[in-house]
Amino acid sequence: MLFSAYKMRGFNLEATHMSENKKIDSLIAILSLAFVWCHTVGEWLNEKKPIKTLKHGNRAKSLFLYGFEYLDEIFTHYNERGRELAQAVRLFDIGRMEK
Repeated sequence: MLFSAYKMRGFNLEATHMSENKKIDSLIAILSLAFVWCHTVGEWLNEKKPIKTLKHGNRAKSLFLYGFEYLDEIFTHYNERGRELAQAVRLFDIGRMEK
């Protein structure tokens, strides 16, 4: 799922055309943190309003995509949704992840 998110389902890593290893390493580290944040927000949203389950039993979208779309919407309309962004930032609690 992480590789898929890097490539085409959100982050479009190949579109950067970077070639310097140190910069690529830094970018991958940042994207990995962003992936965890999106997935965590997706889990939180799924608890509040579950993702629709399709006839074959799979979810209509992944937890990552659910969170990614939500964060994208918040950042796109930050002026109206700043309070929601603050709530989403609280979900990305590094201390909680270390336990």
